[in-house]
Amino acid sequence: MFAGATREVVFSRDDVIERVNRDFVPVALKAALVNNPPGGVEGAFLREIGRSKPAPQGICVANGAGKVLAWALSFDDTSSVAPFLDRVVERHRHFPAAATPVDAERFMRYPGAPLPAVADAGTELPAVAPHSGDEYCPATPPRQRGTVVARVRGRAVGDDGVLLTDCTSQERYIEDIFDIPPSMQEALARALAGADDGEESRAIELPRQLARHIVSHAYLGQLDVRPLDSPVPGNRGEARALEFRATRLGATGDDAVRFRITGRSDVTGSRPGGGGSFEHRVELEWDGLVEIADRRITSLALHAEGRERLVLGGRPFRGADGAGDIARLPAGRALDIDTRVRYGILGAPIPDSEAWSGDGPAPPFPGAGGQPGAGPGPDSRQRVGRLMGRLAREITRLIADGRTDEATRIVERAIREARELRQDRR
Repeated sequence: MFAGATREVVFSRDDVIERVNRDFVPVALKAALVNNPPGGVEGAFLREIGRSKPAPQGICVANGAGKVLAWALSFDDTSSVAPFLDRVVERHRHFPAAATPVDAERFMRYPGAPLPAVADAGTELPAVAPHSGDEYCPATPPRQRGTVVARVRGRAVGDDGVLLTDCTSQERYIEDIFDIPPSMQEALARALAGADDGEESRAIELPRQLARHIVSHAYLGQLDVRPLDSPVPGNRGEARALEFRATRLGATGDDAVRFRITGRSDVTGSRPGGGGSFEHRVELEWDGLVEIADRRITSLALHAEGRERLVLGGRPFRGADGAGDIARLPAGRALDIDTRVRYGILGAPIPDSEAWSGDGPAPPFPGAGGQPGAGPGPDSRQRVGRLMGRLAREITRLIADGRTDEATRIVERAIREARELRQDRR
């Protein structure tokens, strides 16, 4: 929610884009990595900026040594963005490297709602260096050999059947990526094995798990409104219709067999009560091709069209206080969608150079599985991740309901408890 809102409201403006490209090095970080840092050089940087983060997501500006100059979760109004950028540029002039300690300035809302600054810990981050042969970069996490990476693009369509041209907002355009593991591909190959050369016209039902996996990524809006298989606790999802079939088209020249896929899906999602409540329904007709060789997908191309309806946010969420979207970034913004939609999915196996070459399953991200520089074990990271997720949802709910003072107190309490825990460990 926060990341999508920030891209729409802050980093879609021409003046901000020009300024950031001129004076900064923009980097998009996955919240999961910020809140559960891996090992290695990237993990050291993520732990350093995470030490002062006021919430699991936000806008952070750091100097070349990885020291945080400022955090901002939102802004008083649109005219506050340029002064914030001016401020951090000036701070960088005074604190360009690690030689001079710098406190991390933090704002729940810039400049009107500052939070307590966090003192420099005096740590020096390791020098940036290429990854060794047994390390993986967080930008290219290790995957099991044979994994298919599928890329999704979705667009809103006008009543005249023409794609809407405004691709800035999340109710008009989305991009997503997901993996299809070898186990799902093998299940698909087994299901289609009965379609031999003499049965070209017989349609075979696809494994429901694979169909559900594909459909769950075709939706507009942010992660919180994912209608099917949502990762957000408390969300409800239902597949009213999930019908996918494949018909054999014949063998290709590279020993693969090509099938045509047709289908229909009707999925719903909802969350009751509060400012972040929503109702979501996506109805799609599917068509496409898949090629299979040696029990693996060698290529996948899917197209879907239909209708999507989404209503997100109660009255406080919609800004009854008169504040603009830029002042409520952690809460996102209200969405009211009722539109024709079109989705496309292209999938292909990962190159062997990107496949996990170690023993056992691929680690969830760099630093795990015994790689050099490993941090806390997976169980510990998962517990911390769940805790941070609950904190983020509570803060988001309070801000969405207009209770910013309570949200600020939760952030400040969490900071105090973290400091006390650190003192206890010394």
